[in-house]
Amino acid sequence: MNHWQNYGNIILLLFFILISNNQANAQEQRISDNNSIGWIGTFGNVKINKLFSLHAEYQWRRTNVIKNQQQHLIRTGLQYKISNDVTILAGYAYVYSSPYGDYPAPLPFPEHRSFQQAIIKSKIGKTTLINRFRLEQRWVGQKEITEPDKISKWIYTNRARYFFRYTMPIINNTENLNILYTGIQNEIFIGFGKNVGDNIFDQNRLGIIIGHPINKNISIEGGYLYQILQQRKLINNQSVFQYNKGIQLSILIST
Repeated sequence: MNHWQNYGNIILLLFFILISNNQANAQEQRISDNNSIGWIGTFGNVKINKLFSLHAEYQWRRTNVIKNQQQHLIRTGLQYKISNDVTILAGYAYVYSSPYGDYPAPLPFPEHRSFQQAIIKSKIGKTTLINRFRLEQRWVGQKEITEPDKISKWIYTNRARYFFRYTMPIINNTENLNILYTGIQNEIFIGFGKNVGDNIFDQNRLGIIIGHPINKNISIEGGYLYQILQQRKLINNQSVFQYNKGIQLSILIST
């Protein structure tokens, strides 16, 4: 069964990459905006007891590698362990986005989110597979140029996200513990419901990473990130697609 799950997710990965490439290739009806990015994040899970843990993360997202602001994201939630391989989590996120790129938003804007997710892990030989399914309820603040310090209204949208990742060791020590591993991951974002408009395809993120466990509780990861993002606004009745490429660095903490 695990082998079929493994093959199925490989097919899904190729399918989502194909969707992203098709989005990128239809240039006659869209405008391209290319940016270099650098994303740095800290992710933590702290056990409360055998079943519950507290999740917290902070992501510092930059453009022009790390020269200019792109986003600040804080996310927290309560996680419940159904089994060793299945967890569910519900929580809240705050995002603050700054203008960037060739077609920037007119002003920085905040966003509040509630979210629910399920994570399923499986191990196939030396390979670890993670599937994450997440639903988000988003309240995006809109400002007016005449009153840049005031939120004129909040726009509500829904979004579904599917993330999966394969990792495998490339160097083990004598105790058969990973001291270096590599992985590939992909996440697709789909908008639905009221106020989505043309943003049914919201974005796709493809990443290749190398990681190193410092000890049993802390790991560090770094790698390449390729993000395709569709902006909400139109320019001359054309959609604006951002193609953001760069680096990602993460610290993962679990107790």
